[in-house]
Amino acid sequence: MQQKHSRLGIASFIVSILITALIFLSIIVAGVMEASSPGGIDETSPAAVILGLVIIGMLLLDLVAFGLGIGAIFQKDRNKLFAILGIIISAVTFLGTISLIIIGNTVAKRSDHRFASSRPTHVQRSVGVRQRSPFVTSRRLRYLANSRTARPARLYWDTTPLRRP
Repeated sequence: MQQKHSRLGIASFIVSILITALIFLSIIVAGVMEASSPGGIDETSPAAVILGLVIIGMLLLDLVAFGLGIGAIFQKDRNKLFAILGIIISAVTFLGTISLIIIGNTVAKRSDHRFASSRPTHVQRSVGVRQRSPFVTSRRLRYLANSRTARPARLYWDTTPLRRP
């Protein structure tokens, strides 16, 4: 007599497939948001926070799918095919997403550290401080703020040597 498939195993398989597709879609949305905004996405914007929470929520649902698969493995007199597939898909999705998040944070920290000296602060823009570029040592960046108008600070390359007062 052929064994019936476990309902927990089928649920684990379906949930893990849906979560994999939704996480993949969320990562694509995050990439489009990063590419469409000049200077990258602002991590404190409501859209970025909501997207991050959605990804975290889907990872938690992926753990639920993993747990359903584990529960289906221990059922007696049931076919364990969908349980094993659900466990494998949810584990690969979970570990892949976590590793992608870790790689992304590592790259972001390295680029923030590398380019931190080239970003002007509010004080540097208002005072007009010159700053060295991390790319070309002979060029300097000059930030000018026009205090009489409401125009933002202008950024341009300055090739003149830096003079001390």
